[in-house]
Amino acid sequence: MRSHTTGHFPQIRFFDGQKWLFNPILKKRFANRPEERVRLQYVEFLLRETAVTKNRIGFEAPVKAYARDNSLRADLVIYDQEIAPMALIECKSGRIKLNAKTAEQAARYNLTLQADFMMITNGHSDFWYKKENKTVSAIQNHPFKQAKTPINSPRTAAYWINRGFIDSDLPHELSECASAFLNSAFSKSDSLTSTYLNLPSDIADVPLNHFYRVEHHDENSQLAVSLAASPGQTVFAAMLNRDGQNRGILWLPFRDLLGSERPGAQLLTPAGKTSVHIPDEAITHFNNPSESAIKKLTNQLIILFD
Repeated sequence: MRSHTTGHFPQIRFFDGQKWLFNPILKKRFANRPEERVRLQYVEFLLRETAVTKNRIGFEAPVKAYARDNSLRADLVIYDQEIAPMALIECKSGRIKLNAKTAEQAARYNLTLQADFMMITNGHSDFWYKKENKTVSAIQNHPFKQAKTPINSPRTAAYWINRGFIDSDLPHELSECASAFLNSAFSKSDSLTSTYLNLPSDIADVPLNHFYRVEHHDENSQLAVSLAASPGQTVFAAMLNRDGQNRGILWLPFRDLLGSERPGAQLLTPAGKTSVHIPDEAITHFNNPSESAIKKLTNQLIILFD
């Protein structure tokens, strides 16, 4: 099934010039690694959309390996009201294809844990299993109760600041506009496709590696768009993938994008770096964002790459 992590993002902290993942339960920073991003995305889903509370989420719970003397650690263990293991969750990088081997790993961990449910996820797909007596069968949804009041969009500027999309120094009017754009871009619609792009840190003044919404322009072209922040700066970025290859990336400060005098955006392609003008029609979609406006925006930006 489509992963429940879609549309959820881990909290970000900047420390010593680096982007770190912040675990809101352990209150600790973690290195910005793919598996950790997926794990914290799933934690965000649990806390925002289900009745699972912080004190029922265990991280890297030790489980004794079957027929071994050493112990392994499960990524997430969810406990029931009696603090007995209810669900074991294994989180993989989005680059890893989930198959029988990864499912067997979760099952092996569960031999001693004996949780009723198991799940493997790579942030794109979730596969749930239920243990009944000595048999394990696939199920079509997660076993958690829905929150009485799910925390859904619209999400505030503080939410997006906490997750590294907007910097805290952005003026109120601009941060509200940025939040409206992000709420539209990352709405929990069935059409949403998002991914983390791990871009080189030296492309721009602001690190552009972040979560992006991916819009399919045609069967061969996709344009990923997002906002990415570092202390004191927020940048709009768009990246083109055509025929399975990255063909270029465009970026400019969000303040300039909506300013009265807009300088050219920077466009980096295999041919080199140039300056391009963002069409006025595209700017209107930031002031009046919607699901359809995002699609129109990508159609207007993609021509800048040719």
